[in-house]
Amino acid sequence: MRETRYGRQSGLSKLVLIIIILLLLLLAGGAAAGLYLTGMIGGDEDGAATAEPVRQPALYREIDPPITVNLTRDGIPQAVLQVRLQVMTREEKTLEDLGKHMPMIRNNLITLFADQQPEELTSREGKDALREASRDEINKILEDERGHGEVEAVFFTHFVMQ
Repeated sequence: MRETRYGRQSGLSKLVLIIIILLLLLLAGGAAAGLYLTGMIGGDEDGAATAEPVRQPALYREIDPPITVNLTRDGIPQAVLQVRLQVMTREEKTLEDLGKHMPMIRNNLITLFADQQPEELTSREGKDALREASRDEINKILEDERGHGEVEAVFFTHFVMQ
């Protein structure tokens, strides 16, 4: 009977040993995966992690001709504003879509610019707010027409108010 008993203990010992080895391998694999995902191992030749996407170069499209509007207060003409602007994106498809939707973009920008008060546009902050509002308006059109907006910035390349 001792042989059977030792045989069972030997088999049980092997099973426990196999389970322990599997657990250690599982823990080591989890640790390696964690280090890889945090960028501590598996980077490029310079040792940097490759988790960040490559940033595409900036692409520009001019909105031509310049936009010219009358600025009024209480229906009385106060000034004339003429703006030439360029739109910046990082996708060729967005440039194509800007051209496709240019009539709507121009219309909405004309309306946006005509709603401005001349005194608000004399400061840098006022011009920056108008640039951001222009970007938001263009992105809203792209989002409505394509499902997402992708214009990163709008730049005034000509800004005259008289």
